[in-house]
Amino acid sequence: MNRILFFLFCLFFGAKSFSQIPVNYYSTAAGISGTPLRQALHDIIDNHSTQSYSSLWNHVGITDRKPNGKVWDIYSDIPGGTPPYEYTFFSNQCGNISVEGSCYNREHSWPQSWFNSSPPMQSDLFHIYPTDGKVNGLRGNFPFGEVTTPTNITLNGSKLGPCTFPGYASTVFEPINEYKGDLARSYFYMVTRYFNEDAGWQTTAATTGANLKPWQLDQLKKWALNDPVSAKEINRNNAIYGIQNNRNPFIDSPQFICRIFPGNYCTAGQTSLATTTGGIQNICLGNEINIPFTLSGQVQSGNIFTVELSNSSGSFSNPIIIGTLNSTFANSVNSKIPLNVSAGTGYRIRVNASNPLVIGADNGVNLTILPSMSVSLGADLRICAGDSVLLTAFGANTYAWNNTAQTASIKVAPSQTTAYIVFGTALSGCTDFDTIIVTVDPAPNSPIITLNGSILTSNNPDFQTWYLNNVEIQGENGSTLNLFQSGNYYSKVLGANNCYSQKSNVINYIVSGIGNLDVNQFKIFPNPSDDIFYIENDEKFSLQEISIINMLGQIVYTLNLENTRENKITIDISNQDAGVYHVLLKTQNGFGIKKLIIQ
Repeated sequence: MNRILFFLFCLFFGAKSFSQIPVNYYSTAAGISGTPLRQALHDIIDNHSTQSYSSLWNHVGITDRKPNGKVWDIYSDIPGGTPPYEYTFFSNQCGNISVEGSCYNREHSWPQSWFNSSPPMQSDLFHIYPTDGKVNGLRGNFPFGEVTTPTNITLNGSKLGPCTFPGYASTVFEPINEYKGDLARSYFYMVTRYFNEDAGWQTTAATTGANLKPWQLDQLKKWALNDPVSAKEINRNNAIYGIQNNRNPFIDSPQFICRIFPGNYCTAGQTSLATTTGGIQNICLGNEINIPFTLSGQVQSGNIFTVELSNSSGSFSNPIIIGTLNSTFANSVNSKIPLNVSAGTGYRIRVNASNPLVIGADNGVNLTILPSMSVSLGADLRICAGDSVLLTAFGANTYAWNNTAQTASIKVAPSQTTAYIVFGTALSGCTDFDTIIVTVDPAPNSPIITLNGSILTSNNPDFQTWYLNNVEIQGENGSTLNLFQSGNYYSKVLGANNCYSQKSNVINYIVSGIGNLDVNQFKIFPNPSDDIFYIENDEKFSLQEISIINMLGQIVYTLNLENTRENKITIDISNQDAGVYHVLLKTQNGFGIKKLIIQ
């Protein structure tokens, strides 16, 4: 049997093979900082798989899809609240734009005019977001900044107006706080991916080629610090990696920002960890869960991230380790809730680092751990070809089989060895599944039987069972059968694996009263009889054998006479059940049958 416990939150944590940072992806970036680190990261993420501009419509349907399937528009979304409008992929793509909520298009957070709309920048998904067309136009080519006195405010609270961040005072566009870190890390990606590849790029109020001007650099460092990496960004990073085959290092390891650009908003030597569970509130005992986390600052080579589970009161005084990751970069840790944890509410999760030792902040939300459930199908089974078997699952409230059945029990008759899987769901929503292997053993070939006089013969000499009128004839297991009763006869052969063949051809046999012996010369009396009856002839005769046969064709009594010459023979039938019997009389010259009734 195979058992795997699983948890259905793949949407938040990614089920693709690229959901984790590839091993040694950032190995060449270890132990360096400043411009050498920027160059090393550039070399790691350079030469990505360039996409066509038209394909972006399809790609953002993967990279920027909300859990409800709608477009994740950072210019209209209100995290934790109700957005003023939402878009459906493809059907709401922009045509005519009149007001907010009309349609969505492709926002280049680093405006196209800054790099002359050239590839590969024009279709690089890391800085392109699907956004409302009206707000996209309002933002235009203005830099990102902070606005105190806006001239325009969008429906989700984004603002356009004069910049109040030190170093710049002209018009800027300010997104809401929840997406400032996202956009800042997109900009740090751009200045790294296209480092020294910015020939012909424009000098703007915020940039010089692929470099940020001091005021913009400080502002984006502030935004990245105040709005840490979210589960949304981690999922988006993983999705784009699956499309472009490169990653955003500043989502994987936010500490790269201050290792490349130290100074304002960077505290030397300060490292911190933050944990999230991506909105999950209920976890089943025994389930696996991916724990995303963010790292501010730097950890050293040989570091191990450890995921800890609190007690049901949220205390980490005696934490349980549920997952580890050997890495110097943040992303997520595959973890598992142990079966020996008590079900309850109030649990918290946190991620710690070992080098240096850093105790991370917990996920900030109480988690409920639900009781485990176990689905069982019992031991694997063996059946013979042509047979059926009833499979029954236990332990769940509802069931779903891999053959589409949705009941606890199913009757199956596989023609070959088959694995059956049942998925069970408890009332709590916890799930489990079990597998049972039904091995099908082959049956021997069906025998062929032939009739010669009153003897049936099978062409198979092996052990077999004979049947009369579909009832097994007890004690007859050879390859021949003497017939003393009318009816339909057939046989089945027993194979080495204890599997019977299908039945042979059927032969109908009719007993014609007296056989080849004149039975009228014999008298049976009393008939009916209840204990003793007699067989008598007026003259002495030579009987070799007397047999009594029941209606199933079974011989229940035999008397060997060895040529005894008596004109009256006594038979004791006191131990036989009441019913109709045949008395088989054998002489040297033949046999005959007479009817006997036992009361």
